[in-house]
Amino acid sequence: MLPALPRLLSRGHAALLLAGGLAVGSLAAAEPAPGPWTQEFPVATVTALLRPAVTRRVAAPAAGRFHLAAAAGPLAAGAVIGTFDDAELRAALETARLRLQAARQQAEDYAAEAPARRQEAQARLTDLEGRLALAEAVAKDPALLRDLPPAVQAPLQHADPAGLRAQLEAARARLAQLDVPGRDDAAPVRLQVREAEQAVRAAETALRAATVIAPIAGQFQPAPELTGVPAEALVGPGQELGTIRDLSRLVATVPAFSPYLLRLDLTRTRLRLAGPGGESFDAPYQGAVTEPTPVMGETRLLLYEFSAAASRALADLAQTNAPVHILLVPAEPVAVVAKLPAALAHPDAFRAGWADGVTRVWPGWVLVCEGETVLGCRRAPEAR
Repeated sequence: MLPALPRLLSRGHAALLLAGGLAVGSLAAAEPAPGPWTQEFPVATVTALLRPAVTRRVAAPAAGRFHLAAAAGPLAAGAVIGTFDDAELRAALETARLRLQAARQQAEDYAAEAPARRQEAQARLTDLEGRLALAEAVAKDPALLRDLPPAVQAPLQHADPAGLRAQLEAARARLAQLDVPGRDDAAPVRLQVREAEQAVRAAETALRAATVIAPIAGQFQPAPELTGVPAEALVGPGQELGTIRDLSRLVATVPAFSPYLLRLDLTRTRLRLAGPGGESFDAPYQGAVTEPTPVMGETRLLLYEFSAAASRALADLAQTNAPVHILLVPAEPVAVVAKLPAALAHPDAFRAGWADGVTRVWPGWVLVCEGETVLGCRRAPEAR
């Protein structure tokens, strides 16, 4: 005798099976089955957290005194969240600009002196060439010293031709560098200009960051440390100023704890939630992420995203937990059998497991999916 299936199913599951039975009623009439047919197999009833698909944490870009301008509630993208006391930032920017002006003036003066530096380098080269020629001549014929003034004789007696040649090569290299186009960019004054320009850009960026704007539109919730503060609050770099939640798309997150979910092809599952007024809302599977949780640590979460229309209807449930049904949409309809009455009616047949019990109790049928309280069966291919 078949088990009394309807008494063992929850109201939600019974409704699901009724809908599936209507869709494939002709199949049930043509082929006796262990239970009603369905195209939406109830896998598990779990608790899901409804949260926005996009949540943006707003953090302080720098340390300083911050004045919160936005109140909790809807906020448009680009709206001002608050401002920092920018007196010190403006002073820092003015100082950086003065330093840049001085560095540029020094660079211009350096460039204007380029002809004089080349002339000096050329004179140095000419002097070394003359001294080297005279030192080499004296080294070959020391008698040449007798014809030279005494003041010249002493340096030439101790001249080092090898050393003079090294100095001459260095002077030639220096002159060649001065003739390279754009070589002045490597001069220290040019480096000082670049550093001053970077300092100005950094100061300008810091001043722009003094006004904190909303990166996205959504519901703004100020940080607890800033609520109720009548004037400015001292904040540190990276400190949370608030959170913006985009409620236009809601996601139901389901911890992947149920073993029945882990055995399935999750891409064929959907989530069903009873919303306000008893209306049901479905959400398809979107993927899985691993996130830290306060109690369980790193937890794998299954994500089901609602449509824009469903998200609007469920906006009041954001950031709350709700019971939901996880449904499997099999490739073909399955016949549903309640586990408990089947086990009570045929205890010996199910001792070796549900799959073995199905083939024993209903020859020609096989188990294709398993939920918390029900089994999904289908005719074996060879029995069709």
